[in-house]
Amino acid sequence: MRAARAARAALAALGTLLAACGAPHGGGTPASTPPPPTPLAHSDTTGLALVPAGYGSLKQEDISVSIRLPQILVRCSPLDEATIRLLSPDSYRALRGLRESQRDAIAADARRLGIERPSLWYMSFYGLQPDARYTARDVVISSGGRDYRPVDVLSLSSGFSSERVGQGQVQSAIYVFAGGIDPAQPLAITVESVRSAAWSTVIPVIERERALVRSRVAAGPPS
Repeated sequence: MRAARAARAALAALGTLLAACGAPHGGGTPASTPPPPTPLAHSDTTGLALVPAGYGSLKQEDISVSIRLPQILVRCSPLDEATIRLLSPDSYRALRGLRESQRDAIAADARRLGIERPSLWYMSFYGLQPDARYTARDVVISSGGRDYRPVDVLSLSSGFSSERVGQGQVQSAIYVFAGGIDPAQPLAITVESVRSAAWSTVIPVIERERALVRSRVAAGPPS
């Protein structure tokens, strides 16, 4: 009799422990578990959900606008996090590294000019002729009905300020603009009076890749 009472007490204690842990017991309903946190919980400066880095497949030219001048080919690429996270891992690290290399200068510009979230663009100038010339600050981005000129130009290559580049060579810099340029919306870029609205063809590429990245995230970590 004493052994039977001890066994019943042990079973009762086990049932209590299982119920506290949310495990099914007898014919009862299992306790519900909260859904896992989503990896898309952060927001960037454009209000779009940030996707995790490492899942993108785009190349830099896929998110760039090229403008051909008589002596120079200019390539313009946004450096906002929501866009560059759609790049392949190597391309993402390269552009992010360029932006981070100028972190202190960008922060100083933002404080000096009272800009909460500056818009950053990577600009490269490729020489099509020997001793090709360019005007570094003659760049305008039109977005949302406003024209934005660079508030600062942060050189990434030596000799950028000379505004000359040899044939087949590249000079590059990060252009700092006041906040308000939204890469998720159509915009136009003008360099030395040559205007391009080709960004409207880039937007669908970005949106399609963002949807693909979210599918890849749901499928599991990248190999």
